[in-house]
Amino acid sequence: MKPNGGREYYQVAYTANDEKTLKRELSSLTKIRDSYPKYLLTTDFGTANYGGIQKLNVFVKPKAYELARMLRRENGTSKRNVINWLLGK
Repeated sequence: MKPNGGREYYQVAYTANDEKTLKRELSSLTKIRDSYPKYLLTTDFGTANYGGIQKLNVFVKPKAYELARMLRRENGTSKRNVINWLLGK
């Protein structure tokens, strides 16, 4: 939950280039029936929009870096850096 009370949803995958993987990664976000922003973060080049779900490159989108910083600070959640996780570090 964001400090202002808004929500944002994130799904993270190393890649979603093939149709089967993309469908799997989007499925959890498509089940959420509210109007808050939803993002699929990958290392794939380019961006796309799938029914309101934004597919973004984790290295280009500043919001991905914000998310990584938030995860390091957040109590009670995974403190693992998203970028390091994607790189297998």
